[in-house]
Amino acid sequence: MSLTSGVDVHGAGRGGELRSPQLQPGGYAAWKPRMEVFLQHQGAQGVHLRVCTSKQWLRMSNNVRQWQEEELEAALAATGCGAASDDDAD
Repeated sequence: MSLTSGVDVHGAGRGGELRSPQLQPGGYAAWKPRMEVFLQHQGAQGVHLRVCTSKQWLRMSNNVRQWQEEELEAALAATGCGAASDDDAD
């Protein structure tokens, strides 16, 4: 059995969801470089090594959530499906 059985570490796994390589018993040495590549492909290289306080973590998490909301709203507005177009949906 492979360490990434059923999982594409560069894209979507089963059901279309993004999945990281799964650690198998006794397989840390083979899993670690695969996980590092996965994180790099997701734009998160080294993020697991960053030291921060829980307050800093919460602030960063909230910022990322806000950025995602802003990106979604901008994308919806570009397609004419933004919040402003809800009034037109009668």
